Amino acid sequence: MDGTPPRGRSEPSWPAQCKTDPVRTILNLIWLVLSGLWLALAYAFAGVLMCVLIITIPFGVASFRLAA
Repeated sequence: MDGTPPRGRSEPSWPAQCKTDPVRTILNLIWLVLSGLWLALAYAFAGVLMCVLIITIPFGVASFRLAA
């Protein structure tokens, strides 16, 4: 070894991660309200529709798992 630091992406230090936590939390809440709930409702609706059609029941069960 020649003493040079390894190449590639280095992990940020602990204080740098703490500075982004409030922003990450706010963005996660915005995503949950604007997209997450609608995606869950859409998968639940698709699951009901697929369970009505007998041949697509396995896909309906998979949709319910994604909605949960």
